[in-house]
Amino acid sequence: TPTPTTAQTPQTSASAKPTPTPTATPTPASPTPSPSSGESRMVVLGNSDFAINGLFDKQLNGDVFLNSVTWLSQQDQQPLSISPKEVKNRRINLTAAQALLLELSSLVILPLIGLVTAAIFWWIRR
Repeated sequence: TPTPTTAQTPQTSASAKPTPTPTATPTPASPTPSPSSGESRMVVLGNSDFAINGLFDKQLNGDVFLNSVTWLSQQDQQPLSISPKEVKNRRINLTAAQALLLELSSLVILPLIGLVTAAIFWWIRR
């Protein structure tokens, strides 16, 4: 079987590369963390508007801020906490007359308006 041949160039003493000689260079110390240096932490936020007085209680902004500060202080003994929402009274107090008006408008008047509008469109397109 034929074997591939490579073109060899004649080497002269001028083109010969010198062989490197070992020198005594100081080796850098291995990067071992010193016992006094601790873990660094950073929280990046867009701006501080979420932590101002008017917005602190809205959309868990207070929890985000307080949990960030707790995590930055490296007190990880306690898991992150999310406070429960405050229960708000969202009842509608209606008199009997208002309740009857609401019932009639939603069950009779609004469907009647839709039916009359459909009848008018049908009459016009006929």
